Amino acid sequence: MSLATATGLVGITARFLIDAGGRAAPLARQLGARRRRHDRLACGWIHGRSFGGNGLTFIEAVEDGWWYSAPLPNKRRVLAFHTDANLASAGIARDHDAMLRHMTSATHLRELLSSVKFTPDQRSGFTAAHSAHLAPCTGEGWLATGDAALSFDPLSSQGLFNALYTGLAAAETTEGYLSKAADILPDYERAIADIWYAYAERLAFWYGTETRWGDRPFWRRRLKAAS
Repeated sequence: MSLATATGLVGITARFLIDAGGRAAPLARQLGARRRRHDRLACGWIHGRSFGGNGLTFIEAVEDGWWYSAPLPNKRRVLAFHTDANLASAGIARDHDAMLRHMTSATHLRELLSSVKFTPDQRSGFTAAHSAHLAPCTGEGWLATGDAALSFDPLSSQGLFNALYTGLAAAETTEGYLSKAADILPDYERAIADIWYAYAERLAFWYGTETRWGDRPFWRRRLKAAS
């Protein structure tokens, strides 16, 4: 394979390849793997200053998604709105000013941000946050790890754990492969599948606990998955 550098292409030869390229899974997809997306969750976010002492992560459900806010270093805070990318409410998540207007409908969030004197700035963005898994996540001479193998809904709070665990498992699998251990890649594939099934079951349970807006598209989709 070739690597693009400032001075041109450099040829590289490797005995084994690891795709740790995040949700894009650029290497694995070139090798024939496909990402299977299980929902359309997306996230709009805004950064700002915060002058209060509330250091807790905060989540509040609303009829078309859910809000998230958490403190950042240096007296800063992030505000985020999660909804499905193919719903009209995604227009709110994509728009800095619309998010701030819509935020006032979340009663508890509004009170929190007022108490910490949250002052938004112009740092904002819109990003994918959906659940997805790579199929397959291994092949002869390669594997995928972290978000390249499994992408988790932020509500699960499993992203960092998944990155650490699959990173360690990927290292052990690579070592085994280079040592010619039998069935090492199928074992890794099964371990990743087990993580995915446990994650999907638990995520469906947590979304299923919110029943106030079962007639709204965002929640109807999750309640259907939980049933």
